[in-house]
Amino acid sequence: MEAQRWKDLGRIALFIFGIVAYVELRLMPWQEVWQTIFIVASAMFYVVVAAVAFKGFGDVTRMMRNMSAGQGASESAAEAKGR
Repeated sequence: MEAQRWKDLGRIALFIFGIVAYVELRLMPWQEVWQTIFIVASAMFYVVVAAVAFKGFGDVTRMMRNMSAGQGASESAAEAKGR
């Protein structure tokens, strides 16, 4: 329940931040600067998402390879030989 409350608070904060950012972009004379900052931040976000997805995919394939070899999901070949 506590974790859900923090998630909800985070979503509300992001929503408010989005509204403020939208209003600022429309009212400020530096619209081009803020637009560039937003595009760069968005690109950085997607790079992080892609890196995490790539690492997660590698972890899943390693786990499946270990399981098909008869080892535990997080076990290495050296650990399996010691059993």
